[in-house]
Amino acid sequence: MSADRTGDPAAARPARRAALPALAVALLGLAAASLVPGYFARKGPAGGAARRVERIVSLSPSTTETVFALGLGAKLIGVSSACDWPPEASRLPRMGDYGGPAVEKILAARPDLIVLSGRQMENQMSDFRRSGLPVYFAPDGSVEEIAAGFEELGRLAGAAEAGRKLSAELRAAFAAARARTARLAGPERPRVYVEISYDPVFAIGRDNFVDELVRAAGGANVLGSLGEGYFQPAVESIIRLDPEVIVLTSMTPDGPPAAQFAAQVARRPGWSGLSAVRHGRVWADLSPDLLLRPGPRLAEGLERLGARLAAVRGAAPAEPAQ
Repeated sequence: MSADRTGDPAAARPARRAALPALAVALLGLAAASLVPGYFARKGPAGGAARRVERIVSLSPSTTETVFALGLGAKLIGVSSACDWPPEASRLPRMGDYGGPAVEKILAARPDLIVLSGRQMENQMSDFRRSGLPVYFAPDGSVEEIAAGFEELGRLAGAAEAGRKLSAELRAAFAAARARTARLAGPERPRVYVEISYDPVFAIGRDNFVDELVRAAGGANVLGSLGEGYFQPAVESIIRLDPEVIVLTSMTPDGPPAAQFAAQVARRPGWSGLSAVRHGRVWADLSPDLLLRPGPRLAEGLERLGARLAAVRGAAPAEPAQ
Protein backbone atom coordinates (compact mmCIF):
# COMPACT_ATOMS: atom_id res chain seq x y z
CA MET A 1 0.00 0.00 0.00
CA SER A 2 1.08 3.48 -0.68
CA ALA A 3 0.92 6.47 1.59
CA ASP A 4 -0.77 8.53 -1.09
CA ARG A 5 -3.16 11.29 -0.16
CA THR A 6 -5.71 10.67 -2.87
CA GLY A 7 -8.05 7.87 -3.71
CA ASP A 8 -10.70 5.49 -2.54
CA PRO A 9 -9.49 3.95 0.70
CA ALA A 10 -12.29 1.47 0.64
CA ALA A 11 -11.25 0.04 -2.66
CA ALA A 12 -7.61 -0.35 -1.92
CA ARG A 13 -7.23 -2.62 1.05
CA PRO A 14 -5.24 -5.47 -0.45
CA ALA A 15 -6.44 -7.71 2.31
CA ARG A 16 -10.06 -6.76 1.76
CA ARG A 17 -10.45 -6.53 -2.01
CA ALA A 18 -8.85 -8.60 -4.71
CA ALA A 19 -8.21 -5.38 -6.55
CA LEU A 20 -5.75 -3.25 -4.74
CA PRO A 21 -6.74 -0.34 -3.33
CA ALA A 22 -9.06 0.94 -1.18
CA LEU A 23 -5.75 2.34 -0.43
CA ALA A 24 -4.59 2.93 -0.29
CA VAL A 25 -7.60 4.13 -0.23
CA ALA A 26 -6.20 6.94 -0.24
CA LEU A 27 -5.49 9.96 -1.65
CA LEU A 28 -5.59 13.54 -2.52
CA GLY A 29 -3.98 15.32 -5.37
CA LEU A 30 -3.93 14.75 -9.03
CA ALA A 31 -0.66 14.55 -10.81
CA ALA A 32 -1.63 15.60 -14.26
CA ALA A 33 -3.57 18.73 -14.97
CA SER A 34 -5.43 16.90 -17.67
CA LEU A 35 -7.01 14.65 -15.07
CA VAL A 36 -8.51 17.30 -12.83
CA PRO A 37 -12.23 18.03 -12.87
CA GLY A 38 -12.99 19.98 -15.99
CA TYR A 39 -10.62 17.97 -18.22
CA PHE A 40 -13.67 16.65 -20.01
CA ALA A 41 -15.74 19.57 -21.26
CA ARG A 42 -19.00 18.58 -22.87
CA LYS A 43 -17.93 19.81 -26.27
CA GLY A 44 -17.30 17.97 -29.47
CA PRO A 45 -13.74 17.51 -30.76
CA ALA A 46 -13.96 20.80 -32.59
CA GLY A 47 -15.64 22.66 -29.75
CA GLY A 48 -19.07 22.19 -31.26
CA ALA A 49 -22.25 20.81 -29.77
CA ALA A 50 -22.23 19.20 -26.34
CA ARG A 51 -21.58 15.46 -26.38
CA ARG A 52 -24.43 13.12 -25.61
CA VAL A 53 -23.43 10.59 -22.96
CA GLU A 54 -25.18 7.23 -23.31
CA ARG A 55 -22.41 4.73 -22.50
CA ILE A 56 -20.46 5.11 -19.25
CA VAL A 57 -17.65 3.00 -17.80
CA SER A 58 -16.93 3.51 -14.09
CA LEU A 59 -13.64 2.21 -12.74
CA SER A 60 -13.90 2.94 -9.01
CA PRO A 61 -16.52 1.93 -6.42
CA SER A 62 -17.27 5.50 -5.39
CA THR A 63 -17.90 6.76 -8.92
CA THR A 64 -20.10 3.75 -9.66
CA GLU A 65 -22.21 4.58 -6.59
CA THR A 66 -22.36 8.19 -7.73
CA VAL A 67 -23.49 7.30 -11.24
CA PHE A 68 -26.33 5.23 -9.81
CA ALA A 69 -27.25 7.96 -7.32
CA LEU A 70 -27.50 10.38 -10.24
CA GLY A 71 -30.09 8.09 -11.84
CA LEU A 72 -27.71 7.06 -14.62
CA GLY A 73 -27.23 3.40 -13.77
CA ALA A 74 -28.89 2.31 -17.00
CA LYS A 75 -26.08 4.01 -18.92
CA LEU A 76 -23.32 2.01 -17.25
CA ILE A 77 -21.83 -0.55 -19.64
CA GLY A 78 -18.96 -1.67 -17.41
CA VAL A 79 -17.42 -1.34 -13.94
CA SER A 80 -14.36 -2.53 -12.03
CA SER A 81 -14.34 -5.78 -10.05
CA ALA A 82 -14.43 -3.76 -6.81
CA CYS A 83 -17.73 -2.06 -7.68
CA ASP A 84 -20.37 -3.82 -5.58
CA TRP A 85 -22.93 -1.17 -4.68
CA PRO A 86 -25.77 -0.86 -5.35
CA PRO A 87 -26.42 -4.60 -5.91
CA GLU A 88 -27.16 -3.92 -9.59
CA ALA A 89 -23.52 -2.92 -10.04
CA SER A 90 -22.39 -6.47 -9.34
CA ARG A 91 -24.29 -7.67 -12.40
CA LEU A 92 -22.57 -5.32 -14.84
CA PRO A 93 -19.70 -6.40 -17.12
CA ARG A 94 -16.33 -6.28 -15.36
CA MET A 95 -13.75 -4.07 -17.03
CA GLY A 96 -10.76 -5.05 -14.91
CA ASP A 97 -9.79 -4.39 -11.30
CA TYR A 98 -9.68 -1.15 -9.38
CA GLY A 99 -6.14 0.03 -10.04
CA GLY A 100 -5.79 -2.39 -12.96
CA PRO A 101 -8.41 -1.67 -15.62
CA ALA A 102 -8.78 -3.90 -18.70
CA VAL A 103 -7.70 -1.16 -21.10
CA GLU A 104 -8.26 -3.04 -24.35
CA LYS A 105 -11.71 -4.19 -23.26
CA ILE A 106 -12.66 -0.65 -22.29
CA LEU A 107 -11.39 0.81 -25.55
CA ALA A 108 -13.32 -1.82 -27.51
CA ALA A 109 -16.54 -0.86 -25.69
CA ARG A 110 -16.18 2.75 -26.93
CA PRO A 111 -17.77 4.46 -23.94
CA ASP A 112 -18.89 8.07 -24.21
CA LEU A 113 -17.40 8.72 -20.79
CA ILE A 114 -14.99 7.00 -18.41
CA VAL A 115 -15.28 8.00 -14.75
CA LEU A 116 -12.92 7.06 -11.94
CA SER A 117 -11.27 8.24 -8.76
CA GLY A 118 -8.08 7.38 -6.90
CA ARG A 119 -4.41 8.04 -7.56
CA GLN A 120 -3.77 4.38 -8.37
CA MET A 121 -5.58 4.97 -11.64
CA GLU A 122 -3.25 7.66 -12.94
CA ASN A 123 -0.87 5.23 -14.62
CA GLN A 124 -3.63 4.01 -16.93
CA MET A 125 -4.82 7.45 -17.99
CA SER A 126 -2.35 7.83 -20.84
CA ASP A 127 -3.98 4.92 -22.70
CA PHE A 128 -7.41 6.50 -22.45
CA ARG A 129 -6.16 9.96 -23.32
CA ARG A 130 -4.40 8.72 -26.44
CA SER A 131 -7.59 6.99 -27.51
CA GLY A 132 -9.51 10.24 -27.42
CA LEU A 133 -12.09 8.82 -24.98
CA PRO A 134 -13.49 11.42 -22.54
CA VAL A 135 -12.31 10.86 -18.97
CA TYR A 136 -13.62 12.41 -15.76
CA PHE A 137 -11.39 12.03 -12.70
CA ALA A 138 -13.58 12.64 -9.65
CA PRO A 139 -11.87 14.61 -6.86
CA ASP A 140 -11.66 12.98 -3.45
CA GLY A 141 -9.37 15.07 -1.28
CA SER A 142 -12.02 16.75 0.86
CA VAL A 143 -15.76 16.58 1.47
CA GLU A 144 -16.23 19.81 -0.45
CA GLU A 145 -14.29 18.44 -3.42
CA ILE A 146 -16.37 15.27 -3.38
CA ALA A 147 -19.61 17.27 -3.32
CA ALA A 148 -18.41 19.48 -6.15
CA GLY A 149 -17.51 16.34 -8.08
CA PHE A 150 -21.08 15.07 -7.83
CA GLU A 151 -22.29 18.29 -9.41
CA GLU A 152 -19.67 18.24 -12.15
CA LEU A 153 -20.26 14.61 -13.04
CA GLY A 154 -23.98 15.24 -13.22
CA ARG A 155 -23.39 18.12 -15.59
CA LEU A 156 -21.03 16.14 -17.80
CA ALA A 157 -23.28 13.09 -17.97
CA GLY A 158 -26.53 14.93 -18.68
CA ALA A 159 -28.00 14.88 -15.16
CA ALA A 160 -27.18 18.40 -13.97
CA GLU A 161 -30.16 18.79 -11.66
CA ALA A 162 -29.53 15.40 -10.03
CA GLY A 163 -25.89 16.38 -9.56
CA ARG A 164 -26.81 19.62 -7.83
CA LYS A 165 -29.24 17.77 -5.57
CA LEU A 166 -26.74 15.06 -4.63
CA SER A 167 -24.08 17.67 -3.96
CA ALA A 168 -26.42 19.74 -1.79
CA GLU A 169 -27.42 16.67 0.24
CA LEU A 170 -23.83 15.79 1.12
CA ARG A 171 -22.97 19.38 2.01
CA ALA A 172 -26.10 19.66 4.16
CA ALA A 173 -25.36 16.42 6.01
CA PHE A 174 -21.88 17.57 6.96
CA ALA A 175 -23.02 21.11 7.79
CA ALA A 176 -25.67 19.75 10.16
CA ALA A 177 -23.21 17.38 11.83
CA ARG A 178 -20.62 20.10 12.25
CA ALA A 179 -23.23 22.38 13.80
CA ARG A 180 -24.13 19.67 16.33
CA THR A 181 -20.52 19.04 17.34
CA ALA A 182 -18.96 22.50 16.90
CA ARG A 183 -19.10 23.38 20.60
CA LEU A 184 -17.52 20.19 21.85
CA ALA A 185 -14.35 21.03 23.73
CA GLY A 186 -11.23 18.96 23.19
CA PRO A 187 -11.76 16.62 26.16
CA GLU A 188 -15.37 16.04 25.08
CA ARG A 189 -14.30 14.62 21.74
CA PRO A 190 -13.38 10.92 21.92
CA ARG A 191 -9.89 10.27 20.56
CA VAL A 192 -10.46 8.12 17.48
CA TYR A 193 -7.99 5.88 15.66
CA VAL A 194 -9.14 4.70 12.20
CA GLU A 195 -7.23 1.76 10.74
CA ILE A 196 -7.69 1.00 7.06
CA SER A 197 -5.18 -1.83 6.61
CA TYR A 198 -3.79 -4.28 9.12
CA ASP A 199 -1.04 -6.03 7.12
CA PRO A 200 0.80 -3.73 7.09
CA VAL A 201 -0.95 -1.28 9.37
CA PHE A 202 -2.11 1.91 7.65
CA ALA A 203 -4.27 4.53 9.32
CA ILE A 204 -5.90 7.91 8.78
CA GLY A 205 -3.96 11.13 9.29
CA ARG A 206 -5.14 14.68 8.71
CA ASP A 207 -6.19 16.54 5.56
CA ASN A 208 -8.48 14.00 3.92
CA PHE A 209 -12.19 13.37 3.83
CA VAL A 210 -12.10 10.58 6.44
CA ASP A 211 -10.41 12.93 8.87
CA GLU A 212 -13.19 15.46 8.15
CA LEU A 213 -15.80 12.80 8.76
CA VAL A 214 -14.35 11.89 12.17
CA ARG A 215 -14.28 15.52 13.26
CA ALA A 216 -17.78 16.28 11.96
CA ALA A 217 -19.05 13.20 13.83
CA GLY A 218 -17.74 14.64 17.09
CA GLY A 219 -14.44 12.83 17.42
CA ALA A 220 -10.79 13.84 17.38
CA ASN A 221 -8.56 12.02 14.92
CA VAL A 222 -5.81 10.78 17.22
CA LEU A 223 -3.26 10.62 14.39
CA GLY A 224 -4.08 14.05 12.99
CA SER A 225 -1.00 15.53 14.57
CA LEU A 226 1.38 12.90 13.18
CA GLY A 227 0.88 12.89 9.44
CA GLU A 228 -1.24 13.68 6.41
CA GLY A 229 -3.47 11.43 4.36
CA TYR A 230 -3.08 7.69 4.81
CA PHE A 231 0.17 6.52 6.35
CA GLN A 232 1.87 3.83 8.41
CA PRO A 233 2.09 4.99 12.04
CA ALA A 234 4.58 3.72 14.56
CA VAL A 235 3.00 1.39 17.10
CA GLU A 236 4.66 3.38 19.86
CA SER A 237 2.86 6.51 18.67
CA ILE A 238 -0.54 4.81 18.78
CA ILE A 239 0.11 3.59 22.31
CA ARG A 240 1.32 7.00 23.42
CA LEU A 241 -1.74 8.79 21.98
CA ASP A 242 -4.05 6.29 23.72
CA PRO A 243 -7.16 6.30 21.48
CA GLU A 244 -10.49 6.00 23.24
CA VAL A 245 -12.14 4.50 20.14
CA ILE A 246 -10.57 2.24 17.53
CA VAL A 247 -12.42 1.92 14.21
CA LEU A 248 -11.29 -1.05 12.12
CA THR A 249 -12.12 -0.96 8.43
CA SER A 250 -9.73 -3.59 7.10
CA MET A 251 -11.58 -6.88 7.47
CA THR A 252 -11.57 -9.27 4.56
CA PRO A 253 -15.04 -10.36 3.31
CA ASP A 254 -14.31 -13.95 4.39
CA GLY A 255 -12.50 -12.97 7.58
CA PRO A 256 -13.59 -13.53 11.18
CA PRO A 257 -16.80 -12.01 12.58
CA ALA A 258 -16.50 -8.41 13.71
CA ALA A 259 -16.38 -9.24 17.43
CA GLN A 260 -13.67 -11.85 16.89
CA PHE A 261 -11.62 -9.53 14.72
CA ALA A 262 -11.89 -6.73 17.29
CA ALA A 263 -10.70 -9.12 19.99
CA GLN A 264 -7.71 -10.15 17.87
CA VAL A 265 -6.66 -6.53 17.39
CA ALA A 266 -7.12 -5.83 21.09
CA ARG A 267 -4.56 -8.56 21.82
CA ARG A 268 -1.79 -6.87 19.85
CA PRO A 269 1.38 -6.46 21.92
CA GLY A 270 1.17 -3.33 24.02
CA TRP A 271 -2.47 -2.57 23.18
CA SER A 272 -4.13 -4.02 26.26
CA GLY A 273 -3.68 -0.77 28.15
CA LEU A 274 -5.28 1.45 25.50
CA SER A 275 -8.45 3.19 26.67
CA ALA A 276 -10.35 1.84 23.65
CA VAL A 277 -9.41 -1.73 24.52
CA ARG A 278 -10.03 -1.39 28.25
CA HIS A 279 -13.52 0.00 27.65
CA GLY A 280 -14.52 -2.33 24.83
CA ARG A 281 -14.51 0.32 22.12
CA VAL A 282 -12.71 -1.53 19.35
CA TRP A 283 -15.27 -1.34 16.55
CA ALA A 284 -15.10 -3.62 13.53
CA ASP A 285 -18.81 -3.50 12.72
CA LEU A 286 -19.03 -0.12 10.96
CA SER A 287 -19.11 -0.65 7.20
CA PRO A 288 -15.81 0.46 5.64
CA ASP A 289 -17.67 1.38 2.46
CA LEU A 290 -19.70 4.01 4.33
CA LEU A 291 -16.61 5.58 5.86
CA LEU A 292 -13.93 5.23 3.20
CA ARG A 293 -15.60 5.57 -0.17
CA PRO A 294 -15.74 9.18 -1.41
CA GLY A 295 -19.30 8.77 -2.64
CA PRO A 296 -22.93 9.52 -1.77
CA ARG A 297 -23.07 7.10 1.18
CA LEU A 298 -20.58 9.17 3.18
CA ALA A 299 -23.59 10.93 4.69
CA GLU A 300 -24.81 7.60 6.07
CA GLY A 301 -21.36 6.78 7.41
CA LEU A 302 -21.25 10.17 9.11
CA GLU A 303 -24.61 9.55 10.76
CA ARG A 304 -23.64 6.10 12.04
CA LEU A 305 -20.26 7.15 13.38
CA GLY A 306 -21.77 10.27 14.95
CA ALA A 307 -24.36 8.18 16.80
CA ARG A 308 -21.70 5.82 18.13
CA LEU A 309 -19.47 8.65 19.31
CA ALA A 310 -22.40 10.43 20.95
CA ALA A 311 -23.04 7.25 22.94
CA VAL A 312 -19.39 7.22 24.03
CA ARG A 313 -19.71 10.77 25.33
CA GLY A 314 -22.88 10.02 27.23
CA ALA A 315 -22.74 6.37 28.20
CA ALA A 316 -20.85 4.42 30.80
CA PRO A 317 -17.91 2.33 29.55
CA ALA A 318 -18.81 -0.95 27.89
CA GLU A 319 -17.47 -4.26 29.14
CA PRO A 320 -13.77 -4.70 28.39
CA ALA A 321 -12.89 -6.78 25.35
CA GLN A 322 -12.10 -10.40 26.20
